[in-house]
Formats: sequence, C-alpha cells, structure tokens
Amino acid sequence: MEIIITIVFLFLIGIPLTVLLHETGHGLGAISASTSNAHICLGKWNEKRKPSFQSGKLRFYLRWSYVGFCKWERTNKRQHMTALLGGPLASLLAAGLFLVLAQLISSGGIHTILTGLLYMNVSIFLMTIIPITYPSWLSHYGSRESDGLQLLRLLIKRDASD
Repeated sequence: MEIIITIVFLFLIGIPLTVLLHETGHGLGAISASTSNAHICLGKWNEKRKPSFQSGKLRFYLRWSYVGFCKWERTNKRQHMTALLGGPLASLLAAGLFLVLAQLISSGGIHTILTGLLYMNVSIFLMTIIPITYPSWLSHYGSRESDGLQLLRLLIKRDASD
C-alpha cells in the first residue's frame, strides 16, 4: 500500500512541483540578470489570468498541472541566456538536494519519494538542456524548442545586442 501512496503522491504533487521549480529557475535567472519581471505559470498560459501571488519581480500563476511556462519582458542576448539557463540549473540543483536528502533518509516511504523527486528533476534537466524541438505529440510543449536549443541558437547568433 505504501508504494501506491508514493506513486500517487509523485504523480499528483511531485511532477507539478518539479515543473514549478524549473520555471521558477527561469524566473530567477530573468530577474537576476535584468530589470525584467518574470511571470511563472503552472498550467496553460492565459493573458487574462490574475497572479496567484507575487514575490518582488516574480509573479506566479498557479493551477495544478504537469506543464509550465515562464515569460519575461524584453531582455538582451546575455540576459535572455541567463533566464534560459535558470530553469535547467534549478532542476539540476533540486536533483542534487533530493540526492543528499535521500542519502540522509535511507529507508521508508520518504526515501522513495525523495528518490522519485531526484529522478524527476534529473529527467526535466535532461529533457530541457538537450537541444531539440519537442515532438508535436508532446501536448503543450509540442513543436517548441528546448531551453538547450534556444541557448544554442543564441550562442551562434551574431549580433550587436549582447
């Protein structure tokens, strides 16, 4: 029974939490490198939606969901790269935190949950840092470019706006 509760918890709480951490990383990257506000959305983006809450320049639009987005205002090339890197970096740091916690708590359901969160954050890190265009069947992310592909395009783009 414990494994069923763990799996349900990971699907209902773990995935949205992992997505939210990743998108918050983008937001922190955006506001740390610029004067931009960051809009962190868990769930489908809707321009008419009011923020659930805000903290400084971070505005959170939260609904239970497996998808998320972060939008920021106009940035130059360096600032855009910092914002893009923030998501995968947050996922990698979260994975490291869950690894340490899972090793400190070495048995029971909490260990299994922490290990699941570790794998989820490693997965989102890899799925976003690898430079690809997501396949069209991948729901809200279909045909969008990964953070890694956007970063690669910015790196090879030559212009005077950096």
